[in-house]
Amino acid sequence: ILAVLRYPSLKHVNPWKRFLSNQRRIDELLYREIASRRGASDLHVRTDVLSRLLQTNDTATTPLSDAELRDQLI
Repeated sequence: ILAVLRYPSLKHVNPWKRFLSNQRRIDELLYREIASRRGASDLHVRTDVLSRLLQTNDTATTPLSDAELRDQLI
């Protein structure tokens, strides 16, 4: 990823182009699932990783942000 940031023209060259496309699709999927799960009424019953993360708080006792959840899942 550092190579793509340092040399932006690489984002048009395979395998970087494919990597960035896959990363974008994965992020879209994860953010959709996070949004859906935040509204779930059975969150306290579920035992999967995302549900557990949604029930945790950071040191300031605020819920984890979508970006923090995405990072944890990746």
